[in-house]
Amino acid sequence: MNDTLEELVPQAQAGNKEAINILAKKFKNFIYSNALKLVRNYTEAETITQDVVIQAYISIQQLKCPKAYLSWVKKMTYHESMKTINQRQHYAEIIDCATPTSNNHDQEDLHKAIARLSPTHQKTLIGFYFQKKSIKQLAGEHEVPIGTIKQRLHNARCRLREHLLEIMKAN
Repeated sequence: MNDTLEELVPQAQAGNKEAINILAKKFKNFIYSNALKLVRNYTEAETITQDVVIQAYISIQQLKCPKAYLSWVKKMTYHESMKTINQRQHYAEIIDCATPTSNNHDQEDLHKAIARLSPTHQKTLIGFYFQKKSIKQLAGEHEVPIGTIKQRLHNARCRLREHLLEIMKAN
């Protein structure tokens, strides 16, 4: 099998598993190095690499020009990396409220806001941020896909932010 993008991409789009595997292997290091430059964390870069390879596999039908595969994958890598960085910032914000150096009033507000979340959102948020479980671990424990856990974390953060704002306005 020839390894040019002009041949591999259409074959992958047609469902050829060998072409899909060649594309994944050929660009895995490219994806990893780009992710690592952005997130500066080996474990997160590995996770991003896996996510982008899967995302490319799932959505390869959307790619119209085989020559654009490299820039398409690079763009996906950038977006996944930015999501990871944003999650890290959300994590830091939540931890700041819960650390012993923050005043007891902030901690009480955080606990009140978490208590207002649905049980599912509470378990997901606490598992990820306080028990330091990975998304993959949470998905296994909750017996749901990884995407569901990511969505739950996103929704939990949004609700938590809303509840914290309500509590702060009331104080």
